Amino acid sequence: MKAPVTIVAVAVALLGGLAGCGGPDDRPRAGELSVTFIPLPASVPELQLTSATMRLSHIGVFGNAPPPPGPPPPNDLAFDALDGGVRRDFMLPPGIYSRVQLAYENVVINGTWRGTPFQVRLAMMRGFPVDLRATVGRELSVDNDVAFVVDVDVGSWFAGNLLDGAVASGGQIICDPLTNPAITMELGMRIGRSFVLVQ
Repeated sequence: MKAPVTIVAVAVALLGGLAGCGGPDDRPRAGELSVTFIPLPASVPELQLTSATMRLSHIGVFGNAPPPPGPPPPNDLAFDALDGGVRRDFMLPPGIYSRVQLAYENVVINGTWRGTPFQVRLAMMRGFPVDLRATVGRELSVDNDVAFVVDVDVGSWFAGNLLDGAVASGGQIICDPLTNPAITMELGMRIGRSFVLVQ
């Protein structure tokens, strides 16, 4: 009659041992982290922008915590430099986060420069990479959300009368890899430098 009691006791002990080893519920719970991209006004004399859009891709936030397992989910954002900004939310393991990475691609800008219409087109296959690092990391936990803000200085794209060096054709200025390529390349680099991680 004692055998069933012994079997039950062993089963309870085994279950207790397995619980002590830790399971999926014992893993650190994820915290909420957001990155907001905010365009700053393009206050450049004699410059009028009618549209300025691009795609932000491969957005990631990194710190001292290991990344979640598996491939990252698609996280592209459509960014309009004449709008109020866009935000990407993440659920990440607790840790200290201080680094934001992204790429920008498919840049299309339209407007007028000194009254002359212009268009800029930067269509990159993989995009231009941007790597931003905070001087002080931010602690993320299940009870402490983190919100990063990235300012985009749109005015810096055309500062110093950059488009004065462009050659107009047919009454307009075209900047793409084939037309005014040097200015197009300079614009591409300036756009990358215009992303600033706010402390």
